[in-house]
Amino acid sequence: MTFNEEQFEALRCGPNQALKDTTKLLNEGGKEVDNKPHVKCQSVFLSENATFEHHIAATIKKARGMAGWILRTISSREKEVRLTLWRSMVQPLLDYYSQLWSPQKNGIIQNLETVQRSFTRNIKGMRDLSYWDRLNQLGLYSQQRRRDRYCAIYLWKVLENLVPDPTDNKLQGRINNRTGRKCERRSVPT
Repeated sequence: MTFNEEQFEALRCGPNQALKDTTKLLNEGGKEVDNKPHVKCQSVFLSENATFEHHIAATIKKARGMAGWILRTISSREKEVRLTLWRSMVQPLLDYYSQLWSPQKNGIIQNLETVQRSFTRNIKGMRDLSYWDRLNQLGLYSQQRRRDRYCAIYLWKVLENLVPDPTDNKLQGRINNRTGRKCERRSVPT
């Protein structure tokens, strides 16, 4: 298999700045590979500072663009039409790999909620309701609740051995008849 050398990108992360500055990577043709602050892998931006803030900003921009296109293009403001468009065209953008990049900072969480907040305001009969009342009336969850739910489902799949354990088999589940299932992280002897 031959690689397209023009598409090689290098992402360097870690505390050793001298190593990042001096080490040069070369492709098969001997040409230096460009260092990038963000690299896209499986449609998720990985950043050199090991955060997903760039990816989240790109996701918000893409979701806002799609929501704006729907609001400009589709004249119907009926609940069923808008919810169908939201669920099929905008929500998948906000959900894609959200278990991986789920934010912890309140400001970023609020920016993600803003996309849904502004879209639901433009549904017939929803303008005068608060955001939480709109979600209740429309049968939607907040974006944070959706991401938390996806994380819980993924953890359950790890414990049931339905997906690989990303922690090198350090997660261990046990069932208590009174309190339900508990998940613990096993300590590895050093």
